[in-house]
Amino acid sequence: MLSKQELFNYTGISSIHIFESISSTNNYAKTIKAYPAIVAANKQTEGRGRYGKSFYSPENGIYFSVALKNDFGRDILYITPTAAVAVCMSIKKLSGTAPKIKWVNDIYINNRKVSGILTESTGPSIIIGIGINFYGQNNTLPSHIRDKAGFLFESKPGFDRNLMISEIFNTLYNYLNERNFQLYMQIYKELSLAINKKIKFSLNGGVFNATVKDIADDGAIILEIGGSIEKYYSGEISIILPEGVL
Repeated sequence: MLSKQELFNYTGISSIHIFESISSTNNYAKTIKAYPAIVAANKQTEGRGRYGKSFYSPENGIYFSVALKNDFGRDILYITPTAAVAVCMSIKKLSGTAPKIKWVNDIYINNRKVSGILTESTGPSIIIGIGINFYGQNNTLPSHIRDKAGFLFESKPGFDRNLMISEIFNTLYNYLNERNFQLYMQIYKELSLAINKKIKFSLNGGVFNATVKDIADDGAIILEIGGSIEKYYSGEISIILPEGVL
């Protein structure tokens, strides 16, 4: 079970908030003024991702948010890519798997989404929400995501969610204190699922066929669309593979 004491022992921070069930850890984190803070829950009833899309949040998952003081200025654009790298490094360390990043905020293992990140700015705070499908069977997932989503483990691993949350928090907190963002962006690109892939790119209601040429140092995606090279900071991509679309 989630434990405030264990999280404190692993991280050393005192602002830790644990819930059995909550609408959204990000929503609660926005009310916190003591930084840094962790908000974690066994279950979310209104979990969401980018553009307000719902995020499936069953029991046995990891759902937590990190609240930090918003003193990043223009460096705020690096928060989500840095968080993605921190999640990948932590998952790799504790599970031995090789996670990859689908621009901009999704984590995949073996072409199945296992984690998503939602970063929000609320004036004085930066809120980084992280959800991970910790363990379970793919056939238990809702039918509309069963072919695309997966779990980090098929059964309960030999360590608990407190350790995974703490490993991610400690890694992310260190990265954001060091602010070596160009290094994190280089790692982000190395972990990218999308570079040199053909995709469908969705933006403002339009869908375009494109090829991903690169990820820019500021996190933007660089696409070739109809022979032109374009740079985008928003939008969604679906990677076209022989076996289907990610």
